[in-house]
Amino acid sequence: MPPLSKRLRRLDRPGFTLIELLMVLTMLLAHSLGAAPTAYEPGKSYFGCSNYVEYIAGDMPLIISAPHGGSLKPSEVPDRKRGEFTPDACTGELARAIQQACYSHFGRCPHVILCLLERRKVDCNREIEEGAGVDMAAR
Repeated sequence: MPPLSKRLRRLDRPGFTLIELLMVLTMLLAHSLGAAPTAYEPGKSYFGCSNYVEYIAGDMPLIISAPHGGSLKPSEVPDRKRGEFTPDACTGELARAIQQACYSHFGRCPHVILCLLERRKVDCNREIEEGAGVDMAAR
């Protein structure tokens, strides 16, 4: 079988790959449904479902993540049975301080992603089976 790049190379119209066509169709569909791109305000916090993840919007090409500093222990998310459980000390505070320092120095904010769950509930940088176990809420 030819590589994916060859299989997706060209459709009937010269200049369009399958991926490009799908992107155009997606944009047209979104436009026809009245969807507009979400504008995030740099420095403002946004939360995922159940408020387990916090995203602080940025406006520079730098992403800071703190996946092990959370303290939330929701009962609906069971404790993991194996893996590392020790939290990283003050990583959320450190990520916020770095963002503020960047803003003070450069006038722009890096993007910040914080996991607010305790590490016993989820470990964001492990394989899914170890990091979240069998619980769908943690995935």
